Amino acid sequence: MNQPVKTVIIIGSGPGGASLSIALAKKGISSTVCELREGRGHIGGYITLAPNGVRILDQMGIWSTIQHKGQTHNTVRLVNESGRLIGEVLQGGGKLVYPCLSIHRTELIHTLHDAAEKLGVKFLFSKKAVRVEETEKEATVYFEDGTNLTADLIVGFDGIHSKMRAHVIGNDSIKPRYTGQTGIAASAQKANIRFPSGGDYRLPYAIFGQKGLFAIFSSDSKGEAVTCVAVCNFDSDRGREGWAEFAEKEALSHMRDTYAGWSEPVKSIMESIQQEYVHIWPQYDLPEIERWRTKRVVIAGDAVHAMAPAGGQGTSQALEDAALLVRSLCLISETRSLEDMLDVWEGKRKERVRFAAEMTKKSTESRKQTSSWLKQVVKEWVMWAYLYWRGSAVSENLYMYDVEKVDLPSLVILLILCVNANSSPGKPEERRNDQEKVLSFLFVSTFNFALITAIRPTRHKNNKRKEQMQVLSDVIETEQP
Repeated sequence: MNQPVKTVIIIGSGPGGASLSIALAKKGISSTVCELREGRGHIGGYITLAPNGVRILDQMGIWSTIQHKGQTHNTVRLVNESGRLIGEVLQGGGKLVYPCLSIHRTELIHTLHDAAEKLGVKFLFSKKAVRVEETEKEATVYFEDGTNLTADLIVGFDGIHSKMRAHVIGNDSIKPRYTGQTGIAASAQKANIRFPSGGDYRLPYAIFGQKGLFAIFSSDSKGEAVTCVAVCNFDSDRGREGWAEFAEKEALSHMRDTYAGWSEPVKSIMESIQQEYVHIWPQYDLPEIERWRTKRVVIAGDAVHAMAPAGGQGTSQALEDAALLVRSLCLISETRSLEDMLDVWEGKRKERVRFAAEMTKKSTESRKQTSSWLKQVVKEWVMWAYLYWRGSAVSENLYMYDVEKVDLPSLVILLILCVNANSSPGKPEERRNDQEKVLSFLFVSTFNFALITAIRPTRHKNNKRKEQMQVLSDVIETEQP
């Protein structure tokens, strides 16, 4: 008999891990979050949450608490170095319902941790995972301090340098890839910035020039401070120590030198920022990973699909992973094992992540430096055409995604139908007909699912899994009374 998941260990207390703990707690599943760092602390700089991520925060009951801790926006204006409008990117409002949220990573994490602790979630800090062992019924993670924890399931939200990833794929061969771009972010007071008169300088907006991207957006809840982000190109990765030294000694001067010839408001921003407000993040991604889970260990977020930070998708995709995983775990039943539902989750998430990664890759390509003014002009016209013809459709596909509407095979629906048919008003003959329809649907759907499960290879390929799950989905849609 398939046992429901009652306990979960989450490795990593970032937005993905913390949101997973909240969603689990709301479904009555106990979790413990283990974090490598010594405490919450002050982590990173500002991040952007796209509408698909904000929607999940709202579904968890967090949005009303957090929306005033950052700045929201619905569009981003794209201009060239001379200030000419290239186009606008729809990032919220209207059909998308929710806005984009720019917020300091520390604010987001602290808010999620507070919400989780109120629900009884336990956070353990200074816990460095070193290895994992599994049995048929449980998994145990061992820490550097000599302690260990055991649960029904372990989920690794432990970032791009994930320890859990090596356990899942069986080796340590998957390494982060440097994209050739490093973001340099700095904050300044809006009052110190000289915006040219007569122009439209509504924030946020991004300047696409021959030397790359320079974005400006409001960063605090009062709108008094702005954060600028310069996406700079480098030939090679400097490693952790090298980038740390660069951030401390070179980043600010590099940014000022790179954009020295640019006019206002960039010029006054460069004059206003101080070294203490400079933050960098080298941009890495991962190759596509075939295996996202074992029987009792799952990897999610940047641990399995790290992508360049474009369109607010890095954190938003992690939130989607967490929310859909909880939905999947709640559908374990006598005929649906943990492995079955993890298969469903993995297939759905792979499909979604591929689309998001493709979109962020295109955005990353547009930020690269161009070698001549002619190539820059061509790039600007291509961007204009893309935004004009495809911009809204792409935004809707990316940002309107709703985890709660993802089609997951579920016998819970059948049980509800059985109850409704049994208790519905009307003549006994009518109730009996309703019950027979439900039972017919139950038999056909269960038979087809069992058939698919039986013929599934132990290690099937992505395409095969996708085909099988589509068959099941088609059967359910066809046979539903």
